[in-house]
Amino acid sequence: MSHMTPILLLIGLTAPATSLSTAALDDILACNAAALGGSAAFETIDNLRIELDIREPTFEVEGTYVASRDGFMRIDIRADGQRVFAEGLNAHGAWQWNPDAGVSAANAAGAAALRNGIESPGRFWTLAQLRGRGLGVELLEPGPLAREDEWQLRLTPAGGPVLDYFLARETCLPTREVSSRAFHPDVDATEVLIETSFSEPERIHGVLRFRRGESRNLATGEWLGTTVVRSVEQNVKLADDFFDAR
Repeated sequence: MSHMTPILLLIGLTAPATSLSTAALDDILACNAAALGGSAAFETIDNLRIELDIREPTFEVEGTYVASRDGFMRIDIRADGQRVFAEGLNAHGAWQWNPDAGVSAANAAGAAALRNGIESPGRFWTLAQLRGRGLGVELLEPGPLAREDEWQLRLTPAGGPVLDYFLARETCLPTREVSSRAFHPDVDATEVLIETSFSEPERIHGVLRFRRGESRNLATGEWLGTTVVRSVEQNVKLADDFFDAR
């Protein structure tokens, strides 16, 4: 890869956006919502429990991710059947746990990443619904990151990194997202240009979700990790103290 390519890609993500018409964006967001199952299907989701396999260059673990529409979450990570890490977000803020240090407060970057995860497109809300909640959404002229068969949207969360989000023009379904961020902000704050590609779509409880996400460093091509969804449950009964730090 040319030494200029990472620079051009980063410029493509951070340069001022050239927005297209609001009417075109409205049509695309409506198409996207319909393709995912419709806005009404998302409105029925109070919480989600997702069982995951997480694979990275130096480890493979299992995770149980639970999040609620009202902004709470926790994920418990297991290796060889043993709980080795947990982190969460509750009314008191963000926290993390490991068997050596016990519970501690998460740093600001880690807390923001947890919040952004809850508000990610297609989890509890469609893109159109997230725009109504304050997410900045723009339809861009295709830039260096775009492919001919994709719409390129720029998403600007209130407390997170700018994200370029790509939808297939034929289906209005998401194909991938690109952002400049730290892959594990609670461990290493170094920002890299990360592309996450979505595959293996499946309709679950009336909502189309993707079972596989592949992340790589877009500047170097380095594989960063793969997340595979094994199961999704919604509106599960949770104990009152479920999101407590422990």
